[in-house]
Amino acid sequence: MFSTTGVIVFLISATAAVLAVPARVHLTRSSEGYQAQIHVENQDSVQLNLKKSATPVFHPDFKIFSVGKDSEFHTDLTPSRQILDEIENSIYEDVRQGAVVRLVNDGAGVHGFVGNMRIYHDDGNHDISQIHDSLDQRGKSDFLEIPEEYRQPKNLSVQSSGIGIQAVANVELFLVIDYATYLLFGAGTRRIIEYEALFIKGVGNIFATNNDPIVTFQVVGIRFMTAPAQQPFIENNKLSGVISNLENVLRQFNGYLASNTAILPNYDVAALMTAETVMRGQPIGYAFTEGSCNVNVRGAVSQDQSASFIGVRLLAHELGHTLGSTHDGTGEDENGCTQDDHFIMHPEIGPTGGENRFLFSQCSRNLMITFIDSATCLRTTNFVGTPWTVPSNTPGDLVDLNAVCRALFNRPNAVVDPTFTPDQICEGVRCQYDEACNINNCPIRPVQFNPPSAPDGAPCGSNNGPPTGPFTCTAEGTFRHTNCRMYYWCVRISGNLYTYVFTCPTGSYFNPATLKCVLGGC
Repeated sequence: MFSTTGVIVFLISATAAVLAVPARVHLTRSSEGYQAQIHVENQDSVQLNLKKSATPVFHPDFKIFSVGKDSEFHTDLTPSRQILDEIENSIYEDVRQGAVVRLVNDGAGVHGFVGNMRIYHDDGNHDISQIHDSLDQRGKSDFLEIPEEYRQPKNLSVQSSGIGIQAVANVELFLVIDYATYLLFGAGTRRIIEYEALFIKGVGNIFATNNDPIVTFQVVGIRFMTAPAQQPFIENNKLSGVISNLENVLRQFNGYLASNTAILPNYDVAALMTAETVMRGQPIGYAFTEGSCNVNVRGAVSQDQSASFIGVRLLAHELGHTLGSTHDGTGEDENGCTQDDHFIMHPEIGPTGGENRFLFSQCSRNLMITFIDSATCLRTTNFVGTPWTVPSNTPGDLVDLNAVCRALFNRPNAVVDPTFTPDQICEGVRCQYDEACNINNCPIRPVQFNPPSAPDGAPCGSNNGPPTGPFTCTAEGTFRHTNCRMYYWCVRISGNLYTYVFTCPTGSYFNPATLKCVLGGC
């Protein structure tokens, strides 16, 4: 039997003062993985039964990419399958103890977290620090209801999402790493992947405490923000260097995602992971209730500072919102569950609550079951056998701004509002569409709710002018443009038709007979 013993330093940082307490970790191989004992002086030992995870954290078509400083080029940073497998195979967990760790130095050390304790291994030694998470929102809610114009009909069908009587959801997660987080890891791709793998496993373990619904998470992609200019949804909401309004960040982040659909992988929920400081009194996480699967509101925002897993419970809380749960003691179940029990969907995440703070109340589980039964995207797997390719173009090179309006409001007659200047359209895509009318009244409705920014590289602004006449895709294929050097390409993504606009290379034009660019002039 293989056995190793390491030395750990146990850190408690309840205040600025840091107390180091010597401890030992003893790892013993077992048939299922490792038995681990963490010995801390003057405290009870922690016993762990570490096993390999039953579900992989990376989607089979996982991609990681960054955008150039001028938002012009997308760089594929995806490691080889061998490296991803190495990371995956190094992860062990004890769901009952809330433990997720990577084995390092051939099993001589561990790195990760156990409940509210972080374990860090470096140069043969370990540090253990207490994770202090808190949602100090001072009465402000951290979730929003979906605006009426973005609501989708409930997709209740005879086909259940359950296995037997249980509701089952496989949530495909897209992570956006903000610039502050990118710098925190020294722009190290592998370091970020290793950290986020443990992080999302920890989130999954909180959901794994539920017998019903059964919820698992897979990361389909990660996008790095390598410059402040790439994240206007954060930079435009700062005051004196800190985020002053996280609700606006959430709204603008969702607009950004909707505008840039053409170049992003398919996903069920996106999470913006930020290491920025949030102004005191503001929530440090935000999401739309039942936002999963809705192209306009499926993004959540979650703070995670210091690369210390402080945001694991917070992201689990926000994902609970996207899967249909409100806060305990509110909404339809306000009389069914009390906030006094301090489950994870309590309005304030903090150190109180004991074991309950890592669990969902029955009210939260009931709300998630109801939503999961209506959310078809959570029971399908995206991109099986068709790996997503990181594009070299920016979305503005591809997508018609009128198509952005059609996708946002799910109306074939939605177009860019011509009463706004090109610069205003760049800042926020304003749309309008014809309302249902009678013989005496056919109004045009301008839509001003939270206009999303134009896609990266979109043909707007004073130098390019607004997009030309509307074109609505009715089928997939290649179609003629009014400009002889351009053409439309219609493609179906997750059941929706999107309009891409391409320009032929210099010295060529689009031949409608062959549907190709050919040398010569128009």
